[in-house]
Amino acid sequence: METKLDVNSIKLTSKYINNEVAHQSIQFNKNVLRKLSEKALNRAFELDRART
Repeated sequence: METKLDVNSIKLTSKYINNEVAHQSIQFNKNVLRKLSEKALNRAFELDRART
């Protein structure tokens, strides 16, 4: 019985770790996309100002 509980505990811990890694990965990707979008908008603004 105790071994079964240990295995379930390990499975839950592993699942939690996987979820946290996925969450951190998503946050990192969101941050990268936001920075790229900011750079693209800044560059577009610079090009527009240079044209006028």
